[in-house]
Amino acid sequence: VRLFNDSSCSDAALLSGTVEASGHHGQATPAKAFDALTWTEWRAQCYSCQEEEAWIGARYAKPQRVYCMQLWQRGEGDYRTTRAALERWEASTGSWERILVGRGLESGRWDQVNFVHCGSVEVPENARVEITNNGYYPSDATFTCRGARILSGWSKISCSADGDWYTLGESGRRCWSMLEGIIVLAAFAALEAFAVGGYWYFVIARRVAPPLAAEAYIPEEHMRHWNNEFIVDLQEYARPQLLWCLFCPCCRMADTW
Repeated sequence: VRLFNDSSCSDAALLSGTVEASGHHGQATPAKAFDALTWTEWRAQCYSCQEEEAWIGARYAKPQRVYCMQLWQRGEGDYRTTRAALERWEASTGSWERILVGRGLESGRWDQVNFVHCGSVEVPENARVEITNNGYYPSDATFTCRGARILSGWSKISCSADGDWYTLGESGRRCWSMLEGIIVLAAFAALEAFAVGGYWYFVIARRVAPPLAAEAYIPEEHMRHWNNEFIVDLQEYARPQLLWCLFCPCCRMADTW
């Protein structure tokens, strides 16, 4: 067994501590599990152990961060395990806390189980990001803007098991200043006023706009009744047209014309 304080299991990050174990058989003492020699072995006190019946670990004089472990097994069949867990002692609760699990382990080779370090995160201008779990999977990144600014795009993203960040909404992430927000709102308000004014002048006041078709796309029973079922009951080709008219002032005026 080898424990490291980096996720790449480099030799320079190898940790050493006082070896402890659930027990041993004969001369196969726990210390032989940490001597880095593959021809020596530690044998647990049980021959065919149940889950968590056999364990081995290290006690350190001061707290350590373990990001990677390597395991070499010599046994075959029932005398090897396909799954191993890394646990730490949580003094506040007085119990062991499982933090890393390796599966698909084999014998006769070094199996490596490590935490995945998430990649770098692109931070927009005038923004800051807070990353949980020291940037190791599972991890979340939360974006906030400095000063009186408004964030557009997703404010929180998660790291995947392969170390990549989910990029949904990343292209639109930006910190807008109050002045920029006022300009955008003013432009939208002016566009709405233009659309409403044009509708009133050409349709209500002058009444010169002829209907585009003799029959409407809207079912007769929904005329003058706006509710959630209104869009659902429309024909498929009419739904996108209605949505455009609802959210686009110019489209709404053009469709009215």
